[in-house]
Amino acid sequence: TAKEIAKKLFAAGAVSSEADEDLFTILHKIVCSGNTELVRAFFQYEPNAKAAVNTPAFGQFWNIAVYPIISAITQGSYSIFALLLAYGAKLNVTEEEFSRFMELRKHHRNHMGDQNPLHFVAMPVEFVLGRQDDSLEWLALVMALGAAVSLPTRDAAQNAKNSWAADRRVTLIDWVSCAIRAIEDHLQHLEKRAESVAPDELDRWASTPGWKAEVGKIVRQLRVQQKSATFQKPDPVADKERQRKAKEYFSAVEGLLDGAKTWDELYPDNKAGLGARGYLNSSYILPVQNSSHFRYERRQRTGMWQTTVVPSHLTARYDELFEACANGDNAKVQKLCLGSKSQEQPLQIVAQLTTTWAISNPLSLAVAGHHWDTARLILAIAAAHHHPEPDKAGKFQTRNIMLGEKHCLPQ
Repeated sequence: TAKEIAKKLFAAGAVSSEADEDLFTILHKIVCSGNTELVRAFFQYEPNAKAAVNTPAFGQFWNIAVYPIISAITQGSYSIFALLLAYGAKLNVTEEEFSRFMELRKHHRNHMGDQNPLHFVAMPVEFVLGRQDDSLEWLALVMALGAAVSLPTRDAAQNAKNSWAADRRVTLIDWVSCAIRAIEDHLQHLEKRAESVAPDELDRWASTPGWKAEVGKIVRQLRVQQKSATFQKPDPVADKERQRKAKEYFSAVEGLLDGAKTWDELYPDNKAGLGARGYLNSSYILPVQNSSHFRYERRQRTGMWQTTVVPSHLTARYDELFEACANGDNAKVQKLCLGSKSQEQPLQIVAQLTTTWAISNPLSLAVAGHHWDTARLILAIAAAHHHPEPDKAGKFQTRNIMLGEKHCLPQ
C-alpha cells in the first residue's frame, strides 16, 4: 500500500520537508491529495514532517502563499485538518513568521512591492467562504479555533494603495453584506421579470405585412427551437430558490461574523469608495431578455471589419432600403445607395438587421425573393463602395521634401 511504501522510503532516508523552488513540500502535496492515511503515515514515520506543517507554498503565477492547513480546508477534509492542527499547524501567522519564507525566495520575481506581506497569504475564513459550502460547520470551526475575521479580502488588500481600486476596498464582513444586497437586488429583478408584460417587438414584426413579417416568423421559429433545447430552458423558479438559499446562507454567515470590522473601521485614513457598497451587484444582476431587439448595423472596413450601429435617425431610410431589396425595386436601391440630386447621404449597402437570434441583410432578402437582378446590383454596389476608383494622379509637388545633411537621398 501507499502507506507501506512511504514507511520504507522514510526508513531509507526520505524527508517530507523536501520542497521545490516554490516551497511546495512533499508533505503539502500529500495533504492536497486528500489521502488521510498517507498524511498520518508521514507524521508517524517521518520525524521531520512536523517541520513542514507551517511551510507555505507560493503560487507560481499568482501572488499568493498557501499553507497546508488552507489546502486541507479546500479539500474539505476534517481528518487531515485535525492531523495538521495536532502537529502544530497555525491558522494565523505573523508577518515575522511569513517573512522568513519570503527571504528564502528573495531571488524570485514577485509583485509585492512595499506592501504588507501578509496581504498575499491565503487566510482561513476567506477560503472557507470561497468553498461556497451551504454548511456553516467549517466557518464555525475555524472561528472557534481563533481564525482572524477582521481582515480585508486578499484582492482588496493587494490593491489598497491604488486609488483606482477604491471601490474594491472591502473586508470579509463587507463582502458578505455586499453579497446579501446583490442577492436581494437579483430577487427583485426576477420578480420584475416575471411581472413584465411588455409587448414583444418580435410579435409586432410578425404581424407587419411585407419582408418584416417573414423575418419575424423566422426569428420566432428560431427562438422556439432554441428554447426547446434542454440546456437552454430557463428555470426562474429554481433560480429564485437558489438565490433564496444563498441569501439564507450569507445572512447566517453575517451573524457568525458579528463584531468583525468593516474596511472603514480598519483603515479610517484610507476609506473605501462609494461604489464599494455595490461591489458584487454586477455579478448577480442579469439583463432582462423578454424581447427580441431589432437594430440595423453597418459594416465598414478600416484595416479590419468593424460593425457600427446605425443612428436612429437613419432607421426609416434603412427600412426603405431593405423593403426595396425584398421587393426587387432596383431603382429604389440605386437611389438610396448611389445618391441622387437630394442632399441625403447614400446608405451603406453592406448593412444588416440583427437580433439576438438571427441576421438579415439586403442580399439575403433579395435572394429569398428570387430577385436575381437585385442581388447582382447589391453585389455591384458593395464592390463600388469598397473598391472606389483610384484618385487621378495629381500634379508633381515639392512640398515636404527637405534637402540637407540629415535629409538626403538614399545612397
